[in-house]
Amino acid sequence: HQAATEDCMDLYGAEANSMPPPFLFTFQSICSDARLSSIARSLVSATNLPDANLQRLLQKTFAAMTKDGLLSLYDPAEDLYLLVSCGRVLEPFLKRSKGMDDGGFFRPNIPEPFFIRSVPRKRLNELASHLTTQQSDSV
Repeated sequence: HQAATEDCMDLYGAEANSMPPPFLFTFQSICSDARLSSIARSLVSATNLPDANLQRLLQKTFAAMTKDGLLSLYDPAEDLYLLVSCGRVLEPFLKRSKGMDDGGFFRPNIPEPFFIRSVPRKRLNELASHLTTQQSDSV
């Protein structure tokens, strides 16, 4: 997923090796993870159709996390998802969209990437306010 990672960083103006890369993963990788599958199986084991309910639980969890702006379907053809985390996605985007980088240097504003649009505005506003406060405290 190296090319997708670089493309994703380009969308919010991050340069290679300037920060930890965003976390990209496939739905199938989550379904095949032994620990997560074990947890999910224990939740549906008492139901009438545990196998069908296991798949349904995973799909509904992904859908809810996508709706809440925690995940974004990054590449439908590859079933590739992006974890929209604060440290690896939102903070770098907000800093660069305000024209600054981690070193305090000016950078041109960047357009909003598609995966930011699913993040609730309240969450973005609170994080932007926190970053502004944090920056003014360090000056």
